[in-house]
Amino acid sequence: MSTEVRRARDLTRSLTARAARNDPSVDDDELAVLIACERAFVELSRSLGAPGFGTLLRRAKVITERTHPLLGGMHLGGLAPYLGGVPDLVQLHGGPAVIEGLEAILDTIFSMLGGLIGIDMVIRLVERDPPLDSTLVEDPK
Repeated sequence: MSTEVRRARDLTRSLTARAARNDPSVDDDELAVLIACERAFVELSRSLGAPGFGTLLRRAKVITERTHPLLGGMHLGGLAPYLGGVPDLVQLHGGPAVIEGLEAILDTIFSMLGGLIGIDMVIRLVERDPPLDSTLVEDPK
């Protein structure tokens, strides 16, 4: 595993841990990962523009579905919330499988973008930690 991929995974884990730690309404792992995804997506959309980020997200989903086919049941939005259908996926496939899939999407996005602009720049773009209105995220329960 390359250093870039490892750093992308570390960034995913860091964002998820921060979401769980900083938001008192987060009481399960699925919601923490979903909040981490949405926060990162908001920042990347701001930096890349909605069309550019939308293209990146769609491509990452296609790539990630190869190893996590359950993500085929998730739909993508053009604005926050970007990920829809997550509660249904949790019901059908269980939380751990969905968490793994969502983390894989983040890893893929960070790796793809890191290959273009460098993982250090990706970290700067997504670690601004903006407040996220919890109504932007579907509760996976």
